[in-house]
Amino acid sequence: MTEILEEEPIDLKSISQFSIELTKYSEEVGAFFYVFTLPQSLAAPSLEGYVFTNNEWIKHTLPFPHIIHNRLHKRKNEKSNVFLSFTEQLKDWNVPYFNESFLDKWTVYYHLQEAEHLKPYLPETELYNKETIINWLEREEVIFLKPINGSQGKHILKIEKEDESFIVSHSSFQQEKKHYLNTAKEVINRLSPYVTRRDYLIQKGIPLFQVEGKPVDFRYLCHRTENDRWKITSSVSRISKPGQFVSNIAQGGQLSTVQQALRASFSKEEIKHLQKHMRSLAIDVAYEISSVATGMYAELGIDLAIDIDGKPWIIEVNTKPSKNVDGDEQTTAIRPSAKAIILYCLYLVHETTKEGRVE
Repeated sequence: MTEILEEEPIDLKSISQFSIELTKYSEEVGAFFYVFTLPQSLAAPSLEGYVFTNNEWIKHTLPFPHIIHNRLHKRKNEKSNVFLSFTEQLKDWNVPYFNESFLDKWTVYYHLQEAEHLKPYLPETELYNKETIINWLEREEVIFLKPINGSQGKHILKIEKEDESFIVSHSSFQQEKKHYLNTAKEVINRLSPYVTRRDYLIQKGIPLFQVEGKPVDFRYLCHRTENDRWKITSSVSRISKPGQFVSNIAQGGQLSTVQQALRASFSKEEIKHLQKHMRSLAIDVAYEISSVATGMYAELGIDLAIDIDGKPWIIEVNTKPSKNVDGDEQTTAIRPSAKAIILYCLYLVHETTKEGRVE
């Protein structure tokens, strides 16, 4: 199994530790793992790749992989002619690869709202345009604007109605920036620098339950197993940094267990019910996305939230979930998510070999 990355010289950035874990577990189960950059040309049966040896990544000419895990960091690279040509060649050679691509927020919303059993858990959402935002400003107390191709909580805007005026807040790494505006026209002018550079969606604000006045959401990491089943390999709560309305760790959010976060507002029985409900919802979302989205997906980060009445909501689905490890949590342990990826690769190799598609 190999992992496809961006460019030479090799720089694994936020997935460096995780790639080492993949290497170690591959060795334990008798598999061979390496990483490679997006090739400019392709000619089987070999490929230039990097193997982790003596605590460094060493470049080698290696056998062409049986399975490939797509961890490209940038959306533009997945749209490049090089990548499109590469993946077409993989299809011709019957080499499976996952995760197929980034999925933008609007695509995810469109897929999920088509599923009747999931629709009640989706905040009302529309694509941004001037006419639509004016309508929302008239009828909603709290609105979020999110870039459809955004990540890590960047460039999200929050609009709150206060009497006859508006407060527009912007998420940033430093602090929450607020602008006090009197009219819808002023709001639209304030939004203009953002919405002219990228596509946005409008989403109804949910009154989330909080821990010490800080909003909380939950990340469920789901992995595909044999026979296309899904399981949850880990779950955490993410508590927003003081003065922020986004909980992403990249924006200063704090990690906690799901149970610890829920204790702030719910009883033992309520916590038990909520945990079961959210786990079931995360699995349902993983099944739905993997069944309707183009291509193969074997790892999804499902972001959920709970409102003040205890109802779960689907916030986001990530096809390239973060692999960062906090400095205080650096260990030699191999995370369950790393094991899950390798085990699914072994399953795919077995299935494709059995069907005569991999030599």
